[in-house]
Amino acid sequence: STLENVPFPLPPIAEQQAIVKQLQTTNQQLDDVLERLEQFLDNLPRQRDALARAVLAGLTNQGISPGTVPNMWQRKEIGQILKVSSGKGLTAKQMNPDGKIPVYGGNGITGWHDESAYPAGTIAIGRVGYYCGAVHISNEECWVTDNALVARFDPDDIDRQFLFHLLTHTDLRRDTSSSAQPLISGKKIYGIEVDVPTLAIQRELADEVEMITDQMMDITRMVEQVRDEVVTTRRVVRQIALHGKVQT
Repeated sequence: STLENVPFPLPPIAEQQAIVKQLQTTNQQLDDVLERLEQFLDNLPRQRDALARAVLAGLTNQGISPGTVPNMWQRKEIGQILKVSSGKGLTAKQMNPDGKIPVYGGNGITGWHDESAYPAGTIAIGRVGYYCGAVHISNEECWVTDNALVARFDPDDIDRQFLFHLLTHTDLRRDTSSSAQPLISGKKIYGIEVDVPTLAIQRELADEVEMITDQMMDITRMVEQVRDEVVTTRRVVRQIALHGKVQT
């Protein structure tokens, strides 16, 4: 009974058919644009990672890539540049959701606590499960649970940010089993070989990786904004075609 009294514009049948045909064409065009935008957004993380790996390999800096200046690069095993130990046990009941200290597990921040166990700049590596091998760095004092490994290294030899990016873009899971509960340990990652330049070059490469990351985030935001505008345009076009105006 309510709908019976709702007025709406009803053009002649020929006009209705023309509107439907035009809407189908326009919607298909806008859907094609949205699909390309979504594909672009899906590919961005892979492009970012590929660029970061190229930077860390010295492929984007003329004259400082491995082999071009041998004394500036060394092929090392991970065990030569860092040591790892398991984080400290902490149950969910022991955490305080109102605490100020972030608690890192295998997949980044998993909760909050009242006290810290590690300083700002701590690098944590997921130790067990789906996120084993995931690498995180804390910008503040933190707690790291025993679901992650804590990296220790000599800052006079290894730049913190370079190490974080190097580990992030190195396959630390290569020696894990294919079981449902993969596990990494110092023993499994220490033998992995990486190219390590001098400290000055490490800092330069870390800065370049972070610049790329920031640029990719800016691009992501811009493309997401365009995507949202296309969705809005599709809605407005439909409303104008069916009602002769935008419905509020």
